[in-house]
Amino acid sequence: MDGMTFPMTQLTAPGTRPVTLLKRAAALTAAAGLAAGLAACSSDDDGGAGSSGGADFSGFTATAEAAGYSCTELKDAEDPTTGLKNGLSCMPPADRIGTDPVFTLFGTSDVASGKEAAQKAVEKAGGAGGTAEGLDDAVQRNMFAAVDGDGLVGVCIDQDDSCARVLPGMKLTVTKLDGAMGVEENSRKKQEEAQREADEKQRASEEAEAKATEEAQKYTGWKNADEAVRQMEVWDIYCGEPEEDQGFTGTGCGTGDNILVFGDHDKLVDKLKEMSGIEDKDAAQLTHVSDGDWTMLCYPDTPQDCETVADRTGKKVEPGL
Repeated sequence: MDGMTFPMTQLTAPGTRPVTLLKRAAALTAAAGLAAGLAACSSDDDGGAGSSGGADFSGFTATAEAAGYSCTELKDAEDPTTGLKNGLSCMPPADRIGTDPVFTLFGTSDVASGKEAAQKAVEKAGGAGGTAEGLDDAVQRNMFAAVDGDGLVGVCIDQDDSCARVLPGMKLTVTKLDGAMGVEENSRKKQEEAQREADEKQRASEEAEAKATEEAQKYTGWKNADEAVRQMEVWDIYCGEPEEDQGFTGTGCGTGDNILVFGDHDKLVDKLKEMSGIEDKDAAQLTHVSDGDWTMLCYPDTPQDCETVADRTGKKVEPGL
């Protein structure tokens, strides 16, 4: 079987480099060939290759061969999948490489359970330089299935649930590790999690924006005309650039000739009467809103600005100046 070229079946996780599961199959083949040579050299000393590390694989080997598998005892050689020694490496026939799984068994004196063997494979694959390095742990756990049999345990390199399909025919039980997840399912769950995080960020952003808007709408007093102009813009009343004139700072606001003026209200009224020559009967047609430091003056045909300012500030619309 040495030197055989295997078809490459790739398992790819989103955002990671491709992982070729059958590289492990190739490695197992090479290890099996090496182990076979070692077994042949040592057969004169140990009286045959019926057991390894206390495990007797002879009965299972016949079962595997009946299923078309070729198994080789690794003796003291290290299993490339788990890093453990004294295993039995089993390969499907050449025409089933890529569809049927590769697996390795151990005696229970060497490994307590299939779960332990599979966990060893996960740890070895995910370590520096491992073939599954960079894959999510859930996907790695899906790649290596735990195998348990009569006095034998091990790990199966799984592809499309091939372990559960093939190994029960050899009287082996296959179990997935806790947290195992296929590439597609893992990708879907990651996308769902990313969407949840995005939704939470969007919701938090909208809540913060709503709170900021609420705070911007709230009237807490104006220190100057610039501050008033900025908040009135939030109320959809647009004013010009404030200008200072004869001791008052004012600007035109909203529709028509309405104005917002900062300064003492009574002095403002006197100054306006003096400057415009407006008579009391005409002044009575105007409306105003005042908080003492500022006054909003509105003409009869555009009273809505004063009404809005009064509503937002909690003040009243008063007749006249």
